Amino acid sequence: MEMVSPDCFDRCPNTPGNVSVDSHGCPFDTDGDGVADYKDKQLITPTECQPVDADGVGKCPDPECCTRIKRDDKPEGCGSIPSGSINFASGVSKLGSSAMNQLNSLANAMKSNPNCRAVIIGNGSGTKVQQQRSWDRVNSVINYMVDKQGIVKDSSSNMVIQQVM
Repeated sequence: MEMVSPDCFDRCPNTPGNVSVDSHGCPFDTDGDGVADYKDKQLITPTECQPVDADGVGKCPDPECCTRIKRDDKPEGCGSIPSGSINFASGVSKLGSSAMNQLNSLANAMKSNPNCRAVIIGNGSGTKVQQQRSWDRVNSVINYMVDKQGIVKDSSSNMVIQQVM
């Protein structure tokens, strides 16, 4: 519900006229990150991802599953395949050119090390929308590896898929 605050009580007089405000005339900040909703590119930023940048986007820590994988020794036969993560732009599941370059390197390393497995993990904590986006991102990586790089995805292959909630 949009509130209208008389000018004498307006604590945020520079708020644009088309922005919903609270009873003090200040724009809403749903997640409390200090960036008004009308400017916030990540409307709900989890507490553990704060502080945020000027656009309201937080830097979330790696999920426990990923930090555990990074600590573990590489399986026998993996050679120099590094562990890593693919970053996506906020709110999308389409692979960017940087992600494709990372996956190209991974595919080449996997082809040279057929006994090594790659685990594709999505971190879908949060809302149903975030969970679905995580799953879509996992599928983007898998589809790229299968369709563009020829990596086989089945029970006897070297690519394992895991969705973490």
